[in-house]
Amino acid sequence: MELSFLGDTHGDFNFINRACATHNCVVHVGDVGLGFPETINVPFRKDPLYFPPNFKFIRGNHDNPTTCRKYESYLGDYGFNKELGIFFVSGAWSIDVNFRTPDIDWWYEEELDYPELQKAIDVYKEIKPNIVGAHNGPKEVSK
Repeated sequence: MELSFLGDTHGDFNFINRACATHNCVVHVGDVGLGFPETINVPFRKDPLYFPPNFKFIRGNHDNPTTCRKYESYLGDYGFNKELGIFFVSGAWSIDVNFRTPDIDWWYEEELDYPELQKAIDVYKEIKPNIVGAHNGPKEVSK
């Protein structure tokens, strides 16, 4: 399956729709913009929990975790998707947390907590994936 990766669209659902119309499978790696007050009503969708069938996503720090979990196209907080062949980790830390409002545009669980992170690391070690999808990558990568 041919994958196309997309990220940081911050509520531009028309852009997501256009990407899905021209690509086989779109994997969004966070900051879809789900859950922000200005993105509650999305104009192109008939059903508020609908994305095109070739769209999958993980969440970034600009996505409400509770809202994301309602979507069928949400891959999850972490794990390995065999169909896509990717290991994924959702969430990220907001460097602008001091300028954001809890439960409006910042969420306490925007990052995995330490026990969940350890579980994600254990899955990663077991799978040894070729592709990793995450909203924030490491500053340095080594083998």
